[in-house]
Amino acid sequence: VYAKNPIPVEIRQQIMSPFMSLMEYNNQFFETEDDGILKNGLGIEFIYRNLSDFKLMMEKLFNLEVNRGYSTCFLDNLLTSKIIYDPQKSYRNLQDTYRFKDKQDLYSKIITQNIPLIYGTQPALFDQVVKAVKRQDYPAVNHRLAEYFSLYFDTLFAINHVNHPGEKRMLEKAVSLPKKPVNLKERVDRIFKELTKDSYLEDLKLLSLE
Repeated sequence: VYAKNPIPVEIRQQIMSPFMSLMEYNNQFFETEDDGILKNGLGIEFIYRNLSDFKLMMEKLFNLEVNRGYSTCFLDNLLTSKIIYDPQKSYRNLQDTYRFKDKQDLYSKIITQNIPLIYGTQPALFDQVVKAVKRQDYPAVNHRLAEYFSLYFDTLFAINHVNHPGEKRMLEKAVSLPKKPVNLKERVDRIFKELTKDSYLEDLKLLSLE
């Protein structure tokens, strides 16, 4: 839900409560959210964003102020959202602005920014995973691999000139890309099935190099 001003929690409760079996209002863990379960059993999540702040975020992105990992998620969200109600066409105009905007420099920045941290430099995440595996530091292995793959998929989507679709089903979407490493799914599956063993490190290295 994009708005110019915050929608009072009391108004949100009044609108939604008749349809909910469970609802938590105004969670602030990530963004401003109302999270709950409809009476038919379906989970539902309302996220509230300030439209001006979102426009500024897009401007910064195309000025190449790029996050490391998940860098084009909000852009993908903008361009793939189905508009339900937009009487002033504020969101539609924003979609039209960025749907046809040249993204070559953006993708190039993502690639050049991420690759040194994936493999080949002293602080590269590949080397951090290797060290964590050697010392059998299970939380660190998990944490470093999560960081590695956030940058890895971010880069892979950018190489294919595709916006990052978000943290869910990344591998499922990546296997359909035209430019990708050989046996991508099999290698990633093997890595996560053998987290604390060194047997998958060659797969991780090949993913980095290819």
